[in-house]
Amino acid sequence: MKIVDNTESGEIEIVFFGLAHNKIVGGVKVIYKHAEMIAGLGVHSSVYSPDKLGFNCSWFDHNATIRTDHELNKTRNFIVLPEIWAGRYGLQLLQAGFRYAIYVQNGYYLNSALNWSHNAAQVKEVYENANLILSISKDTTTMISTVYPTVDKKKIIRVHPHVDDGFVPGEKEKIISYMPRKLPVHSQRLMFYLLEYLPADWSVVPIENMVPFKAADILSRSSIFLSFCDIEGFGLPPLEAAISGAVVVGYTGQGAREYFKKPNLIAVQNGDFRNFTLKVADAIKAVDAGLLDTEGFQEGRALLVKKYGRENEQRQLEAFVKRVEMAF
Repeated sequence: MKIVDNTESGEIEIVFFGLAHNKIVGGVKVIYKHAEMIAGLGVHSSVYSPDKLGFNCSWFDHNATIRTDHELNKTRNFIVLPEIWAGRYGLQLLQAGFRYAIYVQNGYYLNSALNWSHNAAQVKEVYENANLILSISKDTTTMISTVYPTVDKKKIIRVHPHVDDGFVPGEKEKIISYMPRKLPVHSQRLMFYLLEYLPADWSVVPIENMVPFKAADILSRSSIFLSFCDIEGFGLPPLEAAISGAVVVGYTGQGAREYFKKPNLIAVQNGDFRNFTLKVADAIKAVDAGLLDTEGFQEGRALLVKKYGRENEQRQLEAFVKRVEMAF
């Protein structure tokens, strides 16, 4: 990262700092999609990977602009930092006089900003002096205000992620799907506990290391999805499954509580394996009895599509862009 102080006039550019790895992580995808959508609003935006200049995440399709130089201009660039880098780059940007926002996608990762030899007081200063703070969920907003009660709540802007258009209901089969990388010990135990409750014509399909369109295909055919979210800021997979027309049973991971509503999503307390097992067994019976075709289930899915669709996210990003422009 090279800071330049060029006072020449120019258009504002919103620069999202992004991690340089190709692991299938939903939070990385959200950053690229936000940058892409902001560009669609006619505002310059880009994704910048300071650890690997020009890095372009390739496990999903996107049209985000990738930065290929390290120069950042404090007179024109508005920086969006992920919460894990509030310490690593936040203090440097603050001291250099940049306008910036912190994007908190997980309120339970706030302490990770200390991993870069910055103390808690310094990171707190970065949050207090941020122009804006983006929050991915109600739970995340609550965590920000809990950890940093002195931060002006008016700075916090909610931005919903949207579920890609590819996640739609297909021809449903008697499939229960889940993601083994989420709490693997829990998922392994539950697979054992379900043995006595799984009818012979039902199957369990793991979703692991799959690009989005392959995961979407399995979810489109799944009748039930098992959620193993664990202290997450939002938890996108259960929402993708619900919008794909499956009944979701499992953990909210805290952040997903805002959309875990019956009959589409059935919450289970983390570690309550007895209840988890019995609720999955009940879900199997309900699906066999026609739950997925009921009016109430379809209405619940429609509400999720409306709230977590592209249009709603775009409105929130428009509001964010206006606040950025006001900062200049």
